[in-house]
Amino acid sequence: MTLNRARIWGIVLTTIGVILAIMVSFYLTTQVKTGASLLTGGLIGFVLVAPFVLSGVYQFWRGSADEIELNAEMPAQRELMDIVRAGPTSLAALATRLQLAPQEVRSIIEQLHALDLFHGYRTPEGQLIYVKAATMEAMTRCAVCGKALAVIPGQIVTCSQCQSDYYL
Repeated sequence: MTLNRARIWGIVLTTIGVILAIMVSFYLTTQVKTGASLLTGGLIGFVLVAPFVLSGVYQFWRGSADEIELNAEMPAQRELMDIVRAGPTSLAALATRLQLAPQEVRSIIEQLHALDLFHGYRTPEGQLIYVKAATMEAMTRCAVCGKALAVIPGQIVTCSQCQSDYYL
Protein backbone atom coordinates (compact mmCIF):
# COMPACT_ATOMS: atom_id res chain seq x y z
CA MET A 1 0.00 0.00 0.00
CA THR A 2 1.35 3.40 -0.92
CA LEU A 3 0.57 6.53 1.02
CA ASN A 4 -0.39 9.70 -0.77
CA ARG A 5 0.70 13.13 0.45
CA ALA A 6 -2.52 13.90 2.31
CA ARG A 7 -2.26 10.69 4.33
CA ILE A 8 1.42 11.35 5.11
CA TRP A 9 0.60 14.89 6.31
CA GLY A 10 -2.22 13.42 8.40
CA ILE A 11 0.17 11.05 10.13
CA VAL A 12 2.76 13.82 10.68
CA LEU A 13 0.23 16.31 12.11
CA THR A 14 -1.36 13.72 14.39
CA THR A 15 2.07 12.65 15.64
CA ILE A 16 3.00 16.27 16.40
CA GLY A 17 -0.29 16.66 18.27
CA VAL A 18 0.31 13.54 20.35
CA ILE A 19 3.87 14.63 21.20
CA LEU A 20 2.59 18.07 22.24
CA ALA A 21 -0.12 16.44 24.37
CA ILE A 22 2.49 14.30 26.16
CA MET A 23 4.74 17.31 26.74
CA VAL A 24 1.86 19.41 28.12
CA SER A 25 0.72 16.61 30.41
CA PHE A 26 4.25 16.13 31.79
CA TYR A 27 4.55 19.85 32.38
CA LEU A 28 1.19 20.03 34.11
CA THR A 29 1.90 17.08 36.39
CA THR A 30 5.30 18.40 37.48
CA GLN A 31 4.71 22.18 37.70
CA VAL A 32 1.08 22.77 38.66
CA LYS A 33 0.16 22.97 42.35
CA THR A 34 -3.54 23.98 42.41
CA GLY A 35 -6.70 22.75 40.70
CA ALA A 36 -7.39 26.11 39.03
CA SER A 37 -3.96 26.27 37.43
CA LEU A 38 -4.34 22.63 36.35
CA LEU A 39 -7.61 23.49 34.61
CA THR A 40 -6.10 26.57 32.96
CA GLY A 41 -3.04 24.61 31.83
CA GLY A 42 -5.27 21.85 30.48
CA LEU A 43 -7.31 24.34 28.44
CA ILE A 44 -4.16 25.96 27.04
CA GLY A 45 -2.77 22.52 26.22
CA PHE A 46 -6.01 21.54 24.49
CA VAL A 47 -5.92 24.73 22.41
CA LEU A 48 -2.34 23.89 21.37
CA VAL A 49 -2.90 20.20 20.67
CA ALA A 50 -6.40 20.03 19.17
CA PRO A 51 -5.62 21.78 15.84
CA PHE A 52 -2.77 19.37 15.11
CA VAL A 53 -4.74 16.24 15.95
CA LEU A 54 -7.96 17.36 14.22
CA SER A 55 -6.20 18.52 11.05
CA GLY A 56 -4.11 15.35 11.04
CA VAL A 57 -7.18 13.14 11.27
CA TYR A 58 -8.90 15.20 8.55
CA GLN A 59 -5.89 14.97 6.21
CA PHE A 60 -5.61 11.23 6.74
CA TRP A 61 -9.35 10.79 6.05
CA ARG A 62 -9.17 13.02 2.95
CA GLY A 63 -6.22 11.03 1.62
CA SER A 64 -8.15 7.80 2.12
CA ALA A 65 -11.17 9.18 0.24
CA ASP A 66 -8.96 10.36 -2.65
CA GLU A 67 -7.34 6.93 -2.85
CA ILE A 68 -10.70 5.16 -2.90
CA GLU A 69 -11.91 7.44 -5.70
CA LEU A 70 -8.74 6.88 -7.71
CA ASN A 71 -8.86 3.10 -7.26
CA ALA A 72 -12.52 2.99 -8.34
CA GLU A 73 -11.48 3.82 -11.92
CA MET A 74 -8.71 1.22 -12.20
CA PRO A 75 -10.85 -1.87 -12.94
CA ALA A 76 -12.53 -0.13 -15.89
CA GLN A 77 -9.14 1.07 -17.18
CA ARG A 78 -7.65 -2.43 -16.94
CA GLU A 79 -10.65 -4.07 -18.60
CA LEU A 80 -10.64 -1.48 -21.40
CA MET A 81 -6.94 -2.09 -22.07
CA ASP A 82 -7.47 -5.86 -22.11
CA ILE A 83 -10.32 -5.55 -24.63
CA VAL A 84 -8.49 -3.09 -26.90
CA ARG A 85 -5.24 -5.08 -26.87
CA ALA A 86 -7.17 -8.17 -28.01
CA GLY A 87 -8.12 -6.45 -31.27
CA PRO A 88 -9.98 -3.56 -32.87
CA THR A 89 -13.30 -2.75 -31.27
CA SER A 90 -15.84 0.06 -31.47
CA LEU A 91 -16.49 2.69 -28.83
CA ALA A 92 -20.12 1.56 -28.68
CA ALA A 93 -19.08 -2.06 -28.01
CA LEU A 94 -16.65 -0.91 -25.31
CA ALA A 95 -19.32 1.25 -23.68
CA THR A 96 -21.76 -1.65 -23.67
CA ARG A 97 -19.24 -4.14 -22.32
CA LEU A 98 -17.99 -1.76 -19.60
CA GLN A 99 -21.53 -0.55 -18.86
CA LEU A 100 -20.45 3.09 -19.31
CA ALA A 101 -21.51 5.97 -21.53
CA PRO A 102 -19.40 6.46 -24.70
CA GLN A 103 -18.17 9.80 -23.30
CA GLU A 104 -16.91 8.00 -20.18
CA VAL A 105 -15.08 5.47 -22.36
CA ARG A 106 -13.40 8.32 -24.28
CA SER A 107 -12.47 9.93 -20.95
CA ILE A 108 -10.86 6.67 -19.76
CA ILE A 109 -8.95 6.41 -23.05
CA GLU A 110 -7.67 9.98 -22.60
CA GLN A 111 -6.66 9.18 -18.99
CA LEU A 112 -4.75 6.10 -20.13
CA HIS A 113 -3.11 8.12 -22.89
CA ALA A 114 -2.07 10.80 -20.36
CA LEU A 115 -0.50 8.01 -18.27
CA ASP A 116 1.34 6.84 -21.43
CA LEU A 117 -0.46 3.48 -21.34
CA PHE A 118 -2.60 3.78 -24.47
CA HIS A 119 -1.35 4.41 -27.99
CA GLY A 120 -3.55 3.92 -31.01
CA TYR A 121 -6.24 5.62 -33.03
CA ARG A 122 -9.99 6.01 -33.35
CA THR A 123 -11.51 5.96 -36.82
CA PRO A 124 -14.42 8.23 -37.81
CA GLU A 125 -16.70 5.18 -37.56
CA GLY A 126 -15.76 4.80 -33.89
CA GLN A 127 -13.40 1.84 -34.25
CA LEU A 128 -10.66 1.91 -31.62
CA ILE A 129 -7.37 0.35 -32.68
CA TYR A 130 -4.48 -0.25 -30.27
CA VAL A 131 -0.98 0.16 -31.72
CA LYS A 132 2.35 -0.24 -29.96
CA ALA A 133 4.04 3.04 -28.98
CA ALA A 134 7.03 2.60 -31.29
CA THR A 135 4.73 1.99 -34.27
CA MET A 136 2.67 5.08 -33.42
CA GLU A 137 5.78 7.27 -33.18
CA ALA A 138 6.92 6.05 -36.62
CA MET A 139 3.51 6.80 -38.15
CA THR A 140 3.60 9.79 -40.51
CA ARG A 141 0.38 9.22 -42.47
CA CYS A 142 -3.22 8.65 -41.46
CA ALA A 143 -4.01 4.92 -41.43
CA VAL A 144 -7.56 5.63 -42.68
CA CYS A 145 -7.15 8.18 -45.51
CA GLY A 146 -3.36 8.40 -46.03
CA LYS A 147 -3.06 12.15 -45.39
CA ALA A 148 0.19 13.33 -43.81
CA LEU A 149 0.02 13.73 -40.02
CA ALA A 150 1.84 16.21 -37.82
CA VAL A 151 3.22 13.70 -35.33
CA ILE A 152 3.53 15.17 -31.83
CA PRO A 153 4.51 12.50 -29.25
CA GLY A 154 2.33 12.57 -26.14
CA GLN A 155 -0.48 14.46 -27.89
CA ILE A 156 -3.83 13.56 -29.40
CA VAL A 157 -3.71 14.47 -33.09
CA THR A 158 -6.82 14.61 -35.28
CA CYS A 159 -6.55 14.01 -39.03
CA SER A 160 -7.85 17.12 -40.78
CA GLN A 161 -9.30 15.09 -43.66
CA CYS A 162 -11.11 12.12 -42.08
CA GLN A 163 -11.28 13.26 -38.40
CA SER A 164 -9.54 10.14 -37.03
CA ASP A 165 -8.01 10.69 -33.57
CA TYR A 166 -4.42 9.52 -33.01
CA TYR A 167 -3.20 8.94 -29.44
CA LEU A 168 0.56 9.33 -29.90
